[in-house]
Amino acid sequence: MSVTIKDIAKIANKTPSTVSRVLSNAGGYSSKTEKEIKRIAEDLGYNKNLAAEELVKQHGKVIGVMMMDATTNFSGDIINGIEKQVTEEGFSAIWVHAGYQDAERQKKALALLFERRVSGIIIISLTLEESNFTYLKNMNIPYIYLSVNPKNNAPFIASNDFQMAYKGTQYLINKGHQKIAFTGIDFDEKNIGSERIKGYQQALQDYNIKGYKKWIIEGDYSYESGYVSAKNKLTKMNVSATLAASDEIALGVINGLSLVDISIPKDFSVMSIDGTSISQMYRPRLHCVRQDFFNIGFEGAKALINTISNYKPLKSSYIPFSLIEGETIKHI
Repeated sequence: MSVTIKDIAKIANKTPSTVSRVLSNAGGYSSKTEKEIKRIAEDLGYNKNLAAEELVKQHGKVIGVMMMDATTNFSGDIINGIEKQVTEEGFSAIWVHAGYQDAERQKKALALLFERRVSGIIIISLTLEESNFTYLKNMNIPYIYLSVNPKNNAPFIASNDFQMAYKGTQYLINKGHQKIAFTGIDFDEKNIGSERIKGYQQALQDYNIKGYKKWIIEGDYSYESGYVSAKNKLTKMNVSATLAASDEIALGVINGLSLVDISIPKDFSVMSIDGTSISQMYRPRLHCVRQDFFNIGFEGAKALINTISNYKPLKSSYIPFSLIEGETIKHI
């Protein structure tokens, strides 16, 4: 009777999928595991099924990408960065949608990628629910988060949300503004949202500005959220400027304020975070903290492929951001 992968897995005390990846050089395991499994296979006289091996090799060149349902202004640039690196390295990608903070959708997306035997997973701007993160780790394949630091010791490549909010707020302060709102931030989002709030608050504290807790307006990063916030809340606050949680929030604020004849930047100043293409298309052009979304995608895919192909450990890193001057801030 011929020796099977299951026979080798039983002796090595490893899963059949791990043995399969080792024997197919698919990556995602330690050198110690590789040596042990290959030694056992040789001792048992294991003969590869060449047809099956070729199929596994094809699977070994596929990356799974999890993302939200809605295509945000920034996700297109991240996707372009991923696709460029994936194509250059001869890989392909499977794209799955996991909703927004939807644990059940996340679980189904992970299960689909596991069934498709992807060699690694990229997670864009999502924070996995705890049980789903455990499921991801138990898949025993490399993974990386993009555009978010999940704070669970998982590898990520992102912008520094604390620093972006700090620098954006500091810029407004240096232009003479003391009463600065923060509009459109998601209080339930424990990573991006909480870090941006901390950065905003720290900047105001460093300049001895008080009263900021009542100037934070909750939202969901959308245009509609900014528009409603401008009409219902900003107009009732004694503030001269706002840091907007996204470009869409900023545009919603500007258009909402225009309904009550508040002109930007003559009567009110706006600084946005993101710096997507719409920030420069709109008039007045937005002052913004610009993230390098393309590079986040490119470097994330590069790091994951390097791990799959060369067994290099994944490391977290922040991609530099920049301040772009537009036409929405007045020096007072």
